[in-house]
Amino acid sequence: MHEGKAPPIGRLRNFAGVYVWVDQPDQGGPMAIPNYRFVSRCWCSLRVIAGEKMLLGAQIDERTGPRGTHLIRTRYREDLTIRHMFEIGIKRFKVVGVRNDDSRRFTELEVEEFGEATIVAPRAPAIPFGLEEETVH
Repeated sequence: MHEGKAPPIGRLRNFAGVYVWVDQPDQGGPMAIPNYRFVSRCWCSLRVIAGEKMLLGAQIDERTGPRGTHLIRTRYREDLTIRHMFEIGIKRFKVVGVRNDDSRRFTELEVEEFGEATIVAPRAPAIPFGLEEETVH
């Protein structure tokens, strides 16, 4: 990541729902569907990185091994960890790595596309608050 360099205007154009993993008693064994609850919304960018470094069909980072398939970039947030999931449109992405830049302007998240997950709280609103159409009286 370019340290502190802002992305071009309009690059953070995805409005994502942010969910956190909820600890629940083991009810379904190791193959149980994880449970998440809605935390917040944020603007972010989404970029595919799956084809950049391929070795024998697996995503490889020389230092850390297999990693995510996409990169999400958002304004700096300390609260994001690998226990979070992002929902952009109809796709869900599980966070597998978090990097904050030194200037504390942006957070980069390595994510992988996620299949099933149970949302245990009400879903995020489809329209951001304050952007609903006003009714004319």
